[in-house]
Amino acid sequence: MDDLRARGRRLLDQAKDARAIGRFLAADAFYPFWLQILREPSDGDVVEAETSARRAIEIAEGLGDADLASTALDALGGVSTSAYQWADALVTTRRRLGFEDRLGFYERLDAHSMVSWMSFIMGDLAGAEKDSAAMVARLLPGQAPYPALHLLAWRTITLMMLGRWDESVTIFWRALEAWNDAGRHAAGYGLRGFIAGLDIARARGDARIQSAASEAITSIVSRFDSAHLHQELLSYLQGDAGLTSDTTIFQGAYPSELAERRLALACDNRAKLPQSLLEAALAAAIAKREPLLAAQLQRALGLASRDMARFAAALETWERSGALPNIGRARAERGLVSGDAGETDAGLAILRKVGDAYYVDRFTALS
Repeated sequence: MDDLRARGRRLLDQAKDARAIGRFLAADAFYPFWLQILREPSDGDVVEAETSARRAIEIAEGLGDADLASTALDALGGVSTSAYQWADALVTTRRRLGFEDRLGFYERLDAHSMVSWMSFIMGDLAGAEKDSAAMVARLLPGQAPYPALHLLAWRTITLMMLGRWDESVTIFWRALEAWNDAGRHAAGYGLRGFIAGLDIARARGDARIQSAASEAITSIVSRFDSAHLHQELLSYLQGDAGLTSDTTIFQGAYPSELAERRLALACDNRAKLPQSLLEAALAAAIAKREPLLAAQLQRALGLASRDMARFAAALETWERSGALPNIGRARAERGLVSGDAGETDAGLAILRKVGDAYYVDRFTALS
């Protein structure tokens, strides 16, 4: 990528075609987004990308090229996500939706996926659900499977977090169909949806969904390097969160929604994690503006230290977001720690309502 960028920069001064220049600059502006996989982008990387994106936007607007303008705005949003500025990225993405009637279907799908992504990370599950529902309703079977998978994955995990599991399962199957239609590719961006399907299958004891989700996750993970953090998801398939005292999933660009799911499983299993690790991870999640992960860390700290304030902090976030299965867990566990049988029963009732038989059945033993 560095070599391609350098060659493009050398050719840029010779280029005369405005559209070609705009396309290069828009592509180049995605650099911090991809770079974060390896390291934190420098201030220079960010400034250069912002400059490229804004120049590409100007060129696109001058040409009246809606798809190019959308791509350049997407790159600008990517710069924001690399700095964990989710709200800024959401504002930029909504600019794309302002002219979505002029966009090709791929660009429109991508823009709605970004709205769902940013809304979810910010803890706005209602916003993520509303926007994804509107776009999924327009999506026909087999249509644009690559970007469709992105949108369907975010909708699957959003509905799972809301406790709307029947709807989530329906979208899970559509996501799986899109992945198959796309050639069963190395869709790391689809893992969040397949993990959500797996979580529901495990909770309900649904062997069919569990098998389908496990097969997709295994296939995707197998395409990544043996040292990649996605490889740790293979233990997740066996019911082990795979977290240790030296885990690094709370650092860098590891997807916060996958970190949250793995930590949730660790809490369900009552795994013992060092309080120092959890405290450091909580500080990082707060700094990166990732409330759903921060709430799960508060739950973990509440279990580790029997601290009512930790459960209260987790519940405050989850009640605001409407994360029903997590609300049920936190209430049941807080009641257990405080000796309030009424609250424990209320929490378990929530979980019975959403169909989480696995956790409810194991609760006494885990306690």
